[in-house]
Amino acid sequence: MESEFRILIVEDNFADEQLFKATLSQLSLSIDVARDGKEALQKVSTAMYDLMILDLILPNASGIELLKEINRKNIALPTTIVYSALSAENQVMECLKLGASSYLIKPITPLNLLNSISDCLAVSTKRKSIPENISPTFLDNKPLTLTKAMAELTSARRTGQILVETHDGVGVLEYASGKLAAARFKGLSGVVAIETLRTLPHRSVTVQLVG
Repeated sequence: MESEFRILIVEDNFADEQLFKATLSQLSLSIDVARDGKEALQKVSTAMYDLMILDLILPNASGIELLKEINRKNIALPTTIVYSALSAENQVMECLKLGASSYLIKPITPLNLLNSISDCLAVSTKRKSIPENISPTFLDNKPLTLTKAMAELTSARRTGQILVETHDGVGVLEYASGKLAAARFKGLSGVVAIETLRTLPHRSVTVQLVG
């Protein structure tokens, strides 16, 4: 029986849910939907997912509250992409510190969504046989990106840092046991530093592990 990548979309907005489904319809992915934080907690408690796409603003437990409860109950956290407006940068940073792998800033384009998903699935801790209509290029044949490096450290639950070399300097993301501890770039910190690094051409992205 052919294995599939299994994705959980946690979203109460029907239009955004349809955008995700339409973008992912070209791929052989098993998609579940939870429309609030409590339903999402029940699903991740009883099923294994390769990836969770998580809105921050939800009824019956926000995205942050969901991640806190997953941590409190010691539930295996899927590779997680959170998304919200840039104005919620503090909340996004808190999600990264709670174990989310990456984030997307609204409005989300299909290309950005696919790029983030491909980077995160490539390093999912639950690697399976690749469905026939997902080419290896979609998953693996790309240079190391910042998003992929972030997913690698969170998925492996490792301690270390990511060094991002740009023409304007070097940014540093520090991780402790797979959770983002700090991000710095030229006097900037947190999500602002990460988002600035994302906009700049990279000379290199390097993962350095401790221990």
